[in-house]
Amino acid sequence: MSKELRYRSIKEMLSLLDSSKKIYKNYLSDGHKFLYAKDLRSINEKIVNLINTQKFEKDEVLKPAFQNLKKHLEEWICAWDREKINKTPNDNDKFTFSGYRTYPKYLDKLLISHLENMTNRGLVNYE
Repeated sequence: MSKELRYRSIKEMLSLLDSSKKIYKNYLSDGHKFLYAKDLRSINEKIVNLINTQKFEKDEVLKPAFQNLKKHLEEWICAWDREKINKTPNDNDKFTFSGYRTYPKYLDKLLISHLENMTNRGLVNYE
């Protein structure tokens, strides 16, 4: 992957993660409604697809973080799918579930730091 493509892919990942956090905040503050859980699942699937298509594992600094994120999201999606089948909820129904590893909270700072390093070292010349 070229440095410019990696840079753009990391920025796209940060954007998806930010969207996910905003939706999750709404989910928590508005009664854990299924409506938000559906949106979260869609974003999380996009994140997994981005991880799979952009080959982040070639970057030794980012590899463990993306592996942890991918495992978290794959477990989360499986748990979500099981619960949806069991409950068949409507949009305003409460929708909670468990059985997945936690989100790697250090990931955002790592990605931002990685972008800053790429820029500061002259590996890319745009923001």
